[in-house]
Amino acid sequence: MDKKELYNKVLKKWGLEAQLDMLVEECAELIVAVNHMRRIRIITDNVFEECADVSILIEQMEQFYKTNRIMGWKKLKLRRLETYFKENDYGTTKSEIRKKTGIRKK
Repeated sequence: MDKKELYNKVLKKWGLEAQLDMLVEECAELIVAVNHMRRIRIITDNVFEECADVSILIEQMEQFYKTNRIMGWKKLKLRRLETYFKENDYGTTKSEIRKKTGIRKK
């Protein structure tokens, strides 16, 4: 079964609201795992597991909403990072980078 078919079954069985709740829960678990990793200064597999959970739920949202807007935002934000490291003396502000890249904050 491919991901598209699997995600359709998930959304049909549990519904969008339940999956949105799961996204919130998994994001919270990722925050806890990262904080724990920082506190003990050891990278644990739990961080990677929670990253996977969040990533899967984000893919479900993209499919449900039939949008590639997340990918669009990722491209813009990567362009901002690239501009920062290409042209920056590391003193440039975020607003200056937004002007150079055309990215505007809402």
